[in-house]
Order: sequence, then C-alpha cells, then structure tokens
Amino acid sequence: MSLGLVVLAIGAVTVAGEQLGAADVAGIALVIVGIVLIGLSRLRVDVASADIHQPALVTRLAIFTLCSSALGAVLLAAPAKAHGARGPLRAIAAGLFYTPSNLWLAEVMNALDHWLAGGPVREGLGLAAAALGIIAVSSALGTIVIQHAYQVGNASRVVPIQMVPQQIVPILAFLLVFRSPAPSSWALPLAAGGAALILGGAGLLAGRQATARTP
Repeated sequence: MSLGLVVLAIGAVTVAGEQLGAADVAGIALVIVGIVLIGLSRLRVDVASADIHQPALVTRLAIFTLCSSALGAVLLAAPAKAHGARGPLRAIAAGLFYTPSNLWLAEVMNALDHWLAGGPVREGLGLAAAALGIIAVSSALGTIVIQHAYQVGNASRVVPIQMVPQQIVPILAFLLVFRSPAPSSWALPLAAGGAALILGGAGLLAGRQATARTP
C-alpha cells in the first residue's frame, strides 16, 4: 500500500500533469510512514479463532457499520465553503464507505472455512449472504464517491486522504467490535503513532487541496 502511494504520486506528476509541492510530498510521506507503523503494530483479527457468529459481536459490527456509513453520508452532504474542500471530504467519505466491506469479509471467510471443513452449508448461510450484500453495497458506494472526488480534486492528494479512514477505522473496529487483545505492549503505541502521522499528513494534503483551484 505504501508503494502504491509512491507510484500514485509519480503517476500524477508524469501522466496527469499534477504539480506536487513540498507540502504535498511531506503529507504523502507522513501517510506512508503512518501506514508502515500501523503495519508494524500487527493489530489484526484472527478470523480462525474469533467467534464471529456470536450475536453480540454481529450486533456491534452492524452498529459500527451504520455509524461509519452515517458519518460518510454526513461528510458527503456537508456543504464545503471552499470548492477545493469537496475533494478531501468526498475522499474521506469514500474511505468510510469502503471500510465496512473489509470488516464483513471476515464473516464470509469464516463461513467458507466452516463449509470447506465439511460443515453443513445451511449453517451461517444467511449471515454470509447478508455480509456479501453489505460488501457489494459499500464497495459500490465507495467507488462512486471516490470517482466524484477525483473530479474535483487531485489524485495525488485525494487517494492519501482516502487512506485515513481505511487505516484508522479498522483499529477502532479491532478495539471496539472484535475486542481482541493487543499482540504486544508496543502494538497500541505504534498504531496510535501511525494514526497520528496519517492524520497529520492528510491534514497537509487537505489544506493544500482546499486552497487549490480545482476543476
């Protein structure tokens, strides 16, 4: 993912003719370092051992999904005082729409593991079907919104800003939804530091985009 941001920045300059200033480079660098720190934290949900079909967990995941989607809708509907602010707002909204698909994918993977192990197909079929529906809708919404963000913002700024919810929301889900134990004493500090850098980098990029003249 970090390499993808570097490729994006180079492509934006060479193909789209976008100009990267010092603040843009610094913002992208902060986002990349933040993503690396979150990766080093190794905060992840062990799908094999997690009791994903537990009603309480499914309820928390559903509420979390509704909150994420509602926040995305609010950002999408929020009137931007500056024309350039629409790109960052839509990028964050797209990330908020995308994120639930990754969380609900755990439900589908858990059902597949159960079926491949010889379990009855009827067990978990309804929940897996609902999860696939949520994944399809959230992915479609995220794709539509990010395309709109590209129309009013520079790709070299929009995509790193989109990474804010895609990197931070899973950390919140790890703590609030799955309530998994941290793999080490350094996991949470690394994740918090990474989140802070991503927010700082996104803030620089959003500020640049908000003051830029976009189509």
